Amino acid sequence: MTVAAASMGLSPRSPRGDLLAATPPLSPTGLAGQFASQLMTGQLSVGAPGQLLSEGSGITLGVEVLAAERQRQRGAWCARLRDAGCCSGSGSGAAGVGGSPAGLSGVLQSPSNGVLCLACGSQDQQLIRALKEFVAIRSVSAHKVFRDECLRGAKYLSRLLEALGAEVKMAQPFEGKNPVVMGRLGHNPAYPTVAFYGHYDVQPAEEPDWQTNPFEMCAVDGYLCGRGTSDNKGPILAFIYAVKEMLDCWRVAGAAAPINVAFMFEGEEENGSQGFQQSVAANLDWFSDAVLVVISNTVWVGENKPCLTYGMRGMVTASLVVSGPERDLHSGNDGGVFSEPMADLVQLLGSLNGPGGKISVPGFYNDVRPQLMDLAWQGLQNSEEFNIKSYREAIGVPELTAPPNTHDLLHKRWCLPSLSIVDIRTTTTASGSSSISGPVSASPGGASSGGSSKASPGLKAYAHTAATAGQSGGPRHVGCPHMHGNDSSLWPSVLHVSHADKHASAAGADERSCYRFGPTRFSVIPKVAVGKISLRFVPEQDHQTLIECLEQHIQLKFKQLWSANKVELKIHSVGDWWEADPQSQLFQMAEKAVRREWGEQPLYVREGGTMPVASLIEKMLGAPALMIPMGQSSDNCHLANERLRRVNLIKGKNVVRHLLEEVAAAAAPAAALVPQSPRVCMQPPAATSQYTGQVLSGETAAAETRG
Repeated sequence: MTVAAASMGLSPRSPRGDLLAATPPLSPTGLAGQFASQLMTGQLSVGAPGQLLSEGSGITLGVEVLAAERQRQRGAWCARLRDAGCCSGSGSGAAGVGGSPAGLSGVLQSPSNGVLCLACGSQDQQLIRALKEFVAIRSVSAHKVFRDECLRGAKYLSRLLEALGAEVKMAQPFEGKNPVVMGRLGHNPAYPTVAFYGHYDVQPAEEPDWQTNPFEMCAVDGYLCGRGTSDNKGPILAFIYAVKEMLDCWRVAGAAAPINVAFMFEGEEENGSQGFQQSVAANLDWFSDAVLVVISNTVWVGENKPCLTYGMRGMVTASLVVSGPERDLHSGNDGGVFSEPMADLVQLLGSLNGPGGKISVPGFYNDVRPQLMDLAWQGLQNSEEFNIKSYREAIGVPELTAPPNTHDLLHKRWCLPSLSIVDIRTTTTASGSSSISGPVSASPGGASSGGSSKASPGLKAYAHTAATAGQSGGPRHVGCPHMHGNDSSLWPSVLHVSHADKHASAAGADERSCYRFGPTRFSVIPKVAVGKISLRFVPEQDHQTLIECLEQHIQLKFKQLWSANKVELKIHSVGDWWEADPQSQLFQMAEKAVRREWGEQPLYVREGGTMPVASLIEKMLGAPALMIPMGQSSDNCHLANERLRRVNLIKGKNVVRHLLEEVAAAAAPAAALVPQSPRVCMQPPAATSQYTGQVLSGETAAAETRG
């Protein structure tokens, strides 16, 4: 256990440990304008050691601290000034950056070692430029034709991390898979370590509905449009620039930041996350001391209120295979004289769900933890962020089977298991090979790694997601590339069931078989029929128990058919459910960070989708994960016209920085001694920075990457 972890009451194997936070209350934001105005007019001057004198008001604002206490206070000095708004706080302004008046860059310093930190200004413009360059890299992981572009994306991130002063590694345990980029800033055991997870690979962008070039980011009505802006390039750059702002602030103060930071960015999240677990395990010494893992790979429940996600469902992907004759047969010559596999399959699939979408498999609702919805409902019951009518219209269905009230509908989406039939296949493909694939595997990042779960290029597949319910709206067309003029060698066809799990296309992405169409299609009885199933489960359900219930149900129903065919249930992948502890002090720190930036209490929400990497990382590192969504529900992740509101990106970056400050302050309780208003950054005794002084520039990083 590190000194920092011990000081915060954390067990190295206890993801639910609490932090003993000791942070002062928020200051009135109205001080910011007065403070900056006095600086610009010369009314504010540096007085005795550790003092700022306001001549206009006659108030002496100061603090006398011992050198030893100053060292313990470092986690909050610059944060105090930011609370007053003089450094990058709101960040939603234009060129002036983050609430700091233009022209107030640099440091106001006296020989007395008193420092007013004005150099920890916003990196907003650099962040936007870097995202534009990053989006231009076509890091589509689903097809090997983009392998070089994915490597460019990995190198781009590596350059940015190196510019921070981080040690950087790229791990590639499997040939032909994209590398995992890992970075580490600081190894001081006295400081807490915060780890960041994200992914630099993106979905294909072959939809014909794009209104702009998906790989040329542009700004439209305050939104940054392009593939990966929301999922997940924007958020991971926000992580990096939040850390840079923090380092710059401490560098101005002449000290090392009182926190260690680790990064893990994978390039196969959209394609099954193969190699991620092995890469982290091989470099566990970089992450094993983490007290927290920050992830931003979900979205808000609506458009206007910030959220914190505290729970997601688990997922099992499976194929139900019915096999019969040795070869395909002619429906005219042979139809009606034997049990046809497709007919058996349809009856079996039809037995899984009853009226109203209720699952008919006995035991499927066992072990569901009660009151899963209670916390989320406390904030949502009086909120207009979710509207049933808008949700129904967004997903394009004539009627909802869920109860006609918001609570029960969200409860069914978030807090109950579901069983969906997502595809039906036969062995009749363009290549004549079966589409069945994959042994049982546990997917770290992709919820259905190891299975063939993508749409055939010869079909139109639609992924409906909610524009007002934490998912993006509108249909997605995933068809044969030639249907809209693209080279079929360039575009894999991938169907994702929902935004939140992002993983329905895990393994086998290079398989691009088309169904045969033509005058003889109706004459063929397939020898094998395959139905693909997506099973979602919730806390405290056990996936193996549910699989056994499903298999028993299938065997029972199949016996009732009196068929001579064979039936088999193949499990492709399992992704566990994830849940945070909203009562932990780490979660409360995240809430405080959101509230500090947005000026309002975030909504606590769950999601019906799956992100197995969260629970995987928790188990590997023994540290809790926090989901801090940055995007809105209408971001169109995985769909045409993906976007991220500029304000959300900038404020998301600021939220992350606030969180880092909260964690650092928790390891230094004396930080509470810093004066409350206005916020003053006191310079501690001279110390050698543990990080380099390189300036982070997206343009420079891009040039180095291209070089």
